[in-house]
Amino acid sequence: MELAVRFDKLTLQEPALKALEAEVHRLRRRRQDRLYQWYNLVKPKLVYLVGFGAAHPGLRTCEAYDVAYDYLLAVLEGRGEAPAR
Repeated sequence: MELAVRFDKLTLQEPALKALEAEVHRLRRRRQDRLYQWYNLVKPKLVYLVGFGAAHPGLRTCEAYDVAYDYLLAVLEGRGEAPAR
């Protein structure tokens, strides 16, 4: 299944992921170090939404974390897997 589609399924359980995606799109427009953006501005929020720190039990999986991580990182880096919205 395509990464963007899998990410959209996660947002049905955790709508805050959509807000984080929008933030990542805004960050992408800035001229700032991508590693700084990822590790200081995005990932600290992500760990509370998916993975073992998630509030929603259905999102407390390695797979959910990997999908969200890979998708949002692709958005930040401007790779083709994550289309601009």
